[in-house]
Amino acid sequence: MGDETTWWKPFYEDLFGHVQLSPGDWTSRRETEAAMIEARLALQPGSEILDVPSGTGRIANELAARGHRVTGIDFHPRVLDEARKEAQSRGLAVTYQQGDMRALDAREAFDAALCFWGSFGYFDDAHNELFVTAVARALKPGGRFLIDTPAADSLPNSFRPRSWSWVDEKAGLRLLEETAFDPYSSRITTHWTLLGPNLCVERDSTIRLYTVRELDELFRRAGFARIEAYDGHQEGPYTMLSRRLLLVAWKAA
Repeated sequence: MGDETTWWKPFYEDLFGHVQLSPGDWTSRRETEAAMIEARLALQPGSEILDVPSGTGRIANELAARGHRVTGIDFHPRVLDEARKEAQSRGLAVTYQQGDMRALDAREAFDAALCFWGSFGYFDDAHNELFVTAVARALKPGGRFLIDTPAADSLPNSFRPRSWSWVDEKAGLRLLEETAFDPYSSRITTHWTLLGPNLCVERDSTIRLYTVRELDELFRRAGFARIEAYDGHQEGPYTMLSRRLLLVAWKAA
């Protein structure tokens, strides 16, 4: 794809590749998150689901364990290998494919789709819309699409200029973040430093934050009939006091 915003390639190939492949809270939370996703998407038994980008299969494998037929797509071969290994070890039949999330080949193949764990907004506006349009094509009429993302409306509730967290405390691996928001581009830029014994990796990320109104307009242009905005992983609607947005969009029937 001809998008100049390619920060995510080196970011995931080294720095966040280490994070994804390390044990952490995101692994222990996946059963609860999968149950929440199942409910928000109103999944019927044996639903055909698209997880993009799927990473290490943290959610895709859990949804497969619940009886759904899941396809995971990611650009990164190393995390796809990890996802396949875990699926095999659990006796799960999950389809994993390497590919660009903006160039999905499927046409009306899935009952539902998800883009989870802050993986929306990587590109410029045109390419973000290209991704949503590709998902709309891949869904059956009436299919639902869930995204989990920070939103511009409530950014002050979650914004931290500097923070750090353990990636793997036993291994001495920790992650430092220095974050800034540009109100002109509505992009949040983070300088990440991964520190550990004999390890120091630094990378930048830049993510477009949309307001709920902007997302409503974008999703309608892409082929969705309506959206509903929820308060992150909590019960209830999204408000200015929310820390995170969980958005569900319905494709036109």
